[in-house]
Amino acid sequence: MKKIIALILALAFVLAFAACGPEEPVDVEEEPNIGEIVSNENLFRVGVIYNAEAASMDADVLAHETGIAAMCDSLGLSDDQIVRAEAKVGEVQALQEAVESCVNEGCGLIFGTDRGFAPAMVKAALEYPDVIFASVTDGEEYNGPENFSTYSGKIYQAFYLEGVAAGMKTESGVVGFVAPVEAPLSDINAFAIGLSRVNPEAVLLVKYSGERFEPELERQAAAALLDMGCDVIAQSCTSPVPGQEAEIREVWACGYGAEVVNELPDAYLTAPIWNWGVYYTRVTKAAMEHSYQGGDYYGGMEDGLVALVTPSKNCVKGTSGEINAAKTELLAGTDVFDREIVDNNGDIINPEDGILSRDEILNMDWYYRNIELW
Repeated sequence: MKKIIALILALAFVLAFAACGPEEPVDVEEEPNIGEIVSNENLFRVGVIYNAEAASMDADVLAHETGIAAMCDSLGLSDDQIVRAEAKVGEVQALQEAVESCVNEGCGLIFGTDRGFAPAMVKAALEYPDVIFASVTDGEEYNGPENFSTYSGKIYQAFYLEGVAAGMKTESGVVGFVAPVEAPLSDINAFAIGLSRVNPEAVLLVKYSGERFEPELERQAAAALLDMGCDVIAQSCTSPVPGQEAEIREVWACGYGAEVVNELPDAYLTAPIWNWGVYYTRVTKAAMEHSYQGGDYYGGMEDGLVALVTPSKNCVKGTSGEINAAKTELLAGTDVFDREIVDNNGDIINPEDGILSRDEILNMDWYYRNIELW
């Protein structure tokens, strides 16, 4: 819980703008606007369950907490109406206790912010039919009761645009990518396609850290890639360590999940980010207005769920123009993978006029043609 407290303090400047509403109790018969809701233990409360094994420096945790803060600001909730809990993925009893703590605090809506929570959240929704449950996933759909839903997004769209920035910046033509275990291949392949879009001869060296979140192993992976001649390091792991190693080596870094230009002023290029506030605001508002409908949410750049941080001054001239051109195509409906795709074994994955389905994107088992594994 200490790391969640640390996050709250780190986000105090955001939460400071959350509306507190009037001091007098609201007459329920007047049906007040959502933005006028006051901080009161008898009014709507939202539970948020985090992975207890994730550190406070984890970009995913910070992204979710930032999203909760944005939701509070948008809907006029105070931080007193947010109940935070933790549980380790895979420990069913711990998650059940986290759910119970939220329910006992009067939460009418509970978010599970780790994809590993989804199966247990389905069971919790069955046990507490009067509470709404929503769990983040990697895009998988789960069968559950009406009070259960899943949410995820096409972050690979932002990785594609990030690849464009890296392809324009690299001078060696060798770019490195540090990935955690079980990293979605759609993120890596999208980055590789963006790289190839502007630099057809560039290669992407991919090295797995071996763990889902282990900063020291991520540092070692980044160092190994730099030793192989990479002059840009990208990542889908959630610690800032690969970028820090790039800064030390005086080369370039593409982040993930947060803007870190102040921490890496001489290395940082850009980063894909989640705007979870888009989803949290939508679902919380619906729950409070009794208009919630369960199901699966799979958002993207088209609704603001994912984005690419504005390229820094370290990017080469013309980078923003190339990124905007690629983004325009995405927003017009052409997906990253709607093109001819040949993997690194020379096999045709998708013909020139082919379109990959959501299921095919989520279950990739191939690497784009310019990728080498190390």
